[in-house]
Amino acid sequence: MATDISKYRYNHTMYRIKDPKASLKFYTEILGMKLLDEHHSNESKFSLYFLGYEDPASEGLVRLARQG
Repeated sequence: MATDISKYRYNHTMYRIKDPKASLKFYTEILGMKLLDEHHSNESKFSLYFLGYEDPASEGLVRLARQG
């Protein structure tokens, strides 16, 4: 039985980053994504940036995580 990949949907992935400024510039200016939300924890020393496309047909979300 073959898998029907036409029904696959990109949902969510996370990348660890070192330089939020450079990474956000790449995802927003080069890939055309929009910064949807961000969370910062000074106590745990991490930041999360959630990016996606404004197109409703695009269900994918990218999470960039910076530790330290």
